[in-house]
Amino acid sequence: MVGIGMCIKDENGKFVVAKQEFYSPISEVHIGEALRLLSALDWVHNLNLGHVDFQLDSKRVIDSFNS
Repeated sequence: MVGIGMCIKDENGKFVVAKQEFYSPISEVHIGEALRLLSALDWVHNLNLGHVDFQLDSKRVIDSFNS
C-alpha cells in the first residue's frame, strides 16, 4: 500500500488539522504525489475553505498542474 499525508496550517503556519489516506497498488512517486494533490483539493473543497496555498514535494507534479 501507498500512504499519503497532508495537513492544513493557518495563515501563521500553525498546525490546524491533518489527514492520511492509503492507496493500493504501489505506484511511482509522481503518481502518489498527484493523488495526494487530488485528495487535498477534494478535502479543502469539502471543508469549504477560501484561499488556499498548496505545498508539494514533486516539481514534476507542480509543473504539470501549472501547465
